[in-house]
Amino acid sequence: MPKVTYIRRLPLGDGVPKTCVPLTATRLADVVPQLTPILAAQPDLIEWRLDYLADFTAKTALLATLKQVRQQLGAVPLLVTFRSQAEGGNAVLSSTDYQMLLQQLINSGHVDAVDIELSRGECVAALCAQARAAQVQSVVSAHFFQQTPPVADMVALLAQMGQQGAADY
Repeated sequence: MPKVTYIRRLPLGDGVPKTCVPLTATRLADVVPQLTPILAAQPDLIEWRLDYLADFTAKTALLATLKQVRQQLGAVPLLVTFRSQAEGGNAVLSSTDYQMLLQQLINSGHVDAVDIELSRGECVAALCAQARAAQVQSVVSAHFFQQTPPVADMVALLAQMGQQGAADY
């Protein structure tokens, strides 16, 4: 029997495949307006890619925008991601700033799931534990750009992600 994980009321691991639409505004002022066409498409899940923002370090404004996004989404789950350049994203954050950003997102009360890069090392388990305590799902991610690793390596990687506290799908 497959394991099912819920993000808000969205079951992952059960039923038909789910659609996730990225929110990739480059300015905070453009985030909420970008939601209109996205929501019209009726996605199952929205992923807000913070690494696209030019001004993601303005924490007060970011959290205020996050609250507006959550209000606009209604029942649609929100996954928030900061993808570093090393993992194929668009921005750079020190490990300390990355951890602080994710902690603020997790504690905001407006996030349903948070993407945590496995390559961040020591902070991964702590962020997963914090997310679990806040009833936020943790998606631990790793990216391979040259080739798909052998199956045994992927299985070991999934086990490592589980040991760090990733949500169990």
